[in-house]
Amino acid sequence: MKPTLLLIFGLYLLSAPALAEEANATIFLTVYDAARPEDKEHLRNFVEALQGGVAWANAAMKNQKQKPLYCGPEKLALTGEQVVDIMRKEVEARPSVGQFPWPAVMIRALQNVFPCRD
Repeated sequence: MKPTLLLIFGLYLLSAPALAEEANATIFLTVYDAARPEDKEHLRNFVEALQGGVAWANAAMKNQKQKPLYCGPEKLALTGEQVVDIMRKEVEARPSVGQFPWPAVMIRALQNVFPCRD
């Protein structure tokens, strides 16, 4: 069953960028856990790239004197594996969020781990 899940998710990711964003967090984590090491690396890189984009958006928002989405330490560069672990803890703590698109869950989890203090 694990190779089938990975194949389905892989095809899902490759079919269109918009579809990749629609996979829910529970499916993403299930596929991640079942993935071969080289596929996990690809998924971690994908997560790390998305989180990096959000970090750049945060920097732009701060530069424009707007409130960022989350407030991580200045010199912290999260790895894909760390972000996956943060998402996993979010889904474990609040199972209902597992049904939301995984990028949205990633952002919400980062907000919970690194809240902005006004």
